[in-house]
Amino acid sequence: MGTPPVENPSPVSQLSPVPELSPTAASPDHVEAQLVSLAVIGDYGYAGEPLARVAALIKSWAPDYILTAGDNNYPDGEAETIDHNIGQYFHEFIGNYAGEYGPGSPENRFFPALGNHDLNTALGQPYFDYFTLPGNERYYDILLGPVHVFVLNSDTREPDGVAISSTQAAWLQSQLGASTAPWKLVIAHHPPYSSGIHGSVDYLNWPFAEWGASAVISGHDHTYERLEVDGIPYFVNGLGGGPRYEFVEILPESVVRFRQDYGAMLIEAEPARMVFRFITVDGTEVDRFTLGLPQATSAETPSPASTLAVSPSPLPDEVAHNAETLPSPDAFQWRVYASGLDNPVGLIPSVDQTRVLYALEQAGVIRVIENGQVLAEPFLDIRDRVGLNASEQGLLGLAFHPGFADNHLFYVNYTDQEGNTVISRFQAEADASGSWRADPDSEQQLLYILQPYGNHNGGHILFGPDGYLYIGMGDGGSAGDPQGNAQNPQTLLGKLLRIDVNGGQPYAIPPGNPFAGNGSGLPEIYATGLRNPWKFAFDPATDELYLADVGQNQWEEINVLGFEALDGANFGWDYFEGPAAFESSPPPGLELVEPVAWYDHSQGCSVSGGVVYRSSQLPEFSGVYLYADFCSGQVWGLLKDAQGSFQNALLFRLDGFPVGFAQDLNGDYFLVDKAGVIYRLERR
Repeated sequence: MGTPPVENPSPVSQLSPVPELSPTAASPDHVEAQLVSLAVIGDYGYAGEPLARVAALIKSWAPDYILTAGDNNYPDGEAETIDHNIGQYFHEFIGNYAGEYGPGSPENRFFPALGNHDLNTALGQPYFDYFTLPGNERYYDILLGPVHVFVLNSDTREPDGVAISSTQAAWLQSQLGASTAPWKLVIAHHPPYSSGIHGSVDYLNWPFAEWGASAVISGHDHTYERLEVDGIPYFVNGLGGGPRYEFVEILPESVVRFRQDYGAMLIEAEPARMVFRFITVDGTEVDRFTLGLPQATSAETPSPASTLAVSPSPLPDEVAHNAETLPSPDAFQWRVYASGLDNPVGLIPSVDQTRVLYALEQAGVIRVIENGQVLAEPFLDIRDRVGLNASEQGLLGLAFHPGFADNHLFYVNYTDQEGNTVISRFQAEADASGSWRADPDSEQQLLYILQPYGNHNGGHILFGPDGYLYIGMGDGGSAGDPQGNAQNPQTLLGKLLRIDVNGGQPYAIPPGNPFAGNGSGLPEIYATGLRNPWKFAFDPATDELYLADVGQNQWEEINVLGFEALDGANFGWDYFEGPAAFESSPPPGLELVEPVAWYDHSQGCSVSGGVVYRSSQLPEFSGVYLYADFCSGQVWGLLKDAQGSFQNALLFRLDGFPVGFAQDLNGDYFLVDKAGVIYRLERR
């Protein structure tokens, strides 16, 4: 919310040539396959626990093929170590396997690239003796379903050269141009671009995109990184088992960086789309990138009936009707409803029990409040994985699936112990008393988003009127959006995201998302230009979005936008802070959402958004949106009239630190005080 910025954490951190090579296709069955799965590992060739865990991860995917980005056999590519470092873990994928660890594959399903360590013994002779590969085996191509893979030898000891004028480069340019495959994947050990210790390898800065490549994967730096260059993704995938490296100099093309754990890439490709995922050994999805059409396959796409089943029911006319004016605050008061909470940051009403609320404690506990009493046993306790190293980190969001009564699923947003954002799904079960309790071990991570600073994590999540999950993401923190994230469509920071948790595993992209299928931005993005959307809500009567965006030094703002206008909307940060210009000028023709209400820092420091009240219990508040300031305790009311204009007025002043609002199924309206108290709005 409004805390001072923190310092940026440390960065996460030969043989005779064959004259001609032609594409070496797989069997006809594989050429015709509509879906192929590829596991990709790099810098993995150290036998031991890290590689054992990576291998187990890969085998859990049951991939069709395994590709490597080099350094298959540490330390020096010797014959005495190669089977111990490779065959011990992957013999069942290797064709013509003659090692000692079990049977090989009838058809080779293991396609490595040479790394510099593989060439240190007899210029790679143990490697060539061990594998049976296409072409000259140093660089080659293979058609795997809809993916044409081009494996390079990027080491300077390659007889056919590694410069752009080399025989190897000419071969690649020719073969890429001749390929008719939907996807063309280039793999080399040395990274053309990298923010790691080794850095970018200039001699490999070939014009891959111009020649027709869809993506480039490399290793050498023992990190994971995704970069965007010339309109295609470049991946550094070196966390297969070797010692992990730091990041040194962050390149401007760098989009995602990760070094905290080992893992591998899973690529799933069909003619219409190609999805790249980096997943750690504990199952965390660090990154996902889609080329082509990112919507779910026909088998995954929810039917219209399932979409309708989670749509909210229409409100009665008397509830949907707006009050004519803002209510008189003298007739109402905030009375303590529950207390004894530890740093609550949110309150979510039950979707099936009228007198039950769920309070989010920042440290990682979800408490149950039943009839005003905080129960001793929590709904969920994940303090073992939630990080709270800065004041805006912790457990920040909770959303029950619209079909919770049937599927018992819910979703949370938290920062982990590295300070990065995690969006996860959990399962709940009813205990003997009929109360819901969640299983901490049922966690499935959907999204993992790196956070460069400790503040501006956003945190709020909720299901929209369309049944999709909406996620509010801050701009990454510090002050003034130093990385330009809010206006950058190639990062999820500073955005409102929208994903379909029903349409795929772990989720699908709703086809209406503005960047779905066009490659000009990340497909999860639904709206851009946000600084720190701490809380937002949809009006149950109109589907309009009410979004409170925390300001910089001068202005706090409330935005209201119709549901149809939300798709692709730009909320203006950091061109504007509230109503005032902040930094640089927007491009000509760029439409920005203008706030409908704002206040300056003489009245507070950090806005806490609320919800639009819809209940006949307090008809004076029907259609009123309440919002507050965390520092001053002031509470305002915002009411839209029939002409579309807004009434806005200060209604209450509280002695506390309001962080959010909620309305339960009974029609009660609550305010959350971070001091540990839940207040209910009542008549005097």
